[in-house]
Amino acid sequence: VADGIVVSSVLVSHILLEQSLSFFWFKNELLLMAVGAGIAIILNLYMPKMEDELKRSQQKIEAIMRQILIEMTQGLRNQSEYLDEFGLLNQLKGTLDYAQEKAARNLDNQFFASSHYYSQYVDMRLVQYRILTQMKRHLVSFHHSSEQSMALAEITEKTAQTLDEHNTAEDLVAEITTMVHEFRSSKLPETREEFENRAILFQFMNDLRYLLEMKRDFYAEFGLKEKEMTRGR
Repeated sequence: VADGIVVSSVLVSHILLEQSLSFFWFKNELLLMAVGAGIAIILNLYMPKMEDELKRSQQKIEAIMRQILIEMTQGLRNQSEYLDEFGLLNQLKGTLDYAQEKAARNLDNQFFASSHYYSQYVDMRLVQYRILTQMKRHLVSFHHSSEQSMALAEITEKTAQTLDEHNTAEDLVAEITTMVHEFRSSKLPETREEFENRAILFQFMNDLRYLLEMKRDFYAEFGLKEKEMTRGR
């Protein structure tokens, strides 16, 4: 309605001025609409490709996420809280918002065929951004390292090192799922401080597993399709 109301208003104004609905004016308005819409369609057959720009945004998003995970790893190893001193989470959100706008425009610009891959990719990373903010909140209260925190730091670092658009995350999901089971069966903490830190680590671990599962599920649905599209190009 919003797109058609301007054209319709112009055509209806002609009829109102002529005060006639004769076949001549009816045909005249149809031809005017056909000429306008036809020229618009011809011009829109060529649209500048935005895939290179979207690829650059993907690379920037993944680079920021890697840095965030590396800093979280250092916090787990050094028994220090993660304060995001460089504002990486804000940078990530800004880059994601920009990529989301570009992905939506790229989708609208596809005339004959369209791919939801980039839009779905950004949506997946937005969910992961929210998970990372939750992981940050856990580490704000973390002050005690342990055997569990060292193991969790190792898999967090591995996640950062392998974070990539084409990584299925299957192995990491399996590894952290095993870690969750081992965590539950480990010896109970003896002091209140140990209990609180164990609870923080357990929440962090579950969030990390959810972050990895998001990537695994995304790749299962869209990764193979993107490979086929790339081969087609």
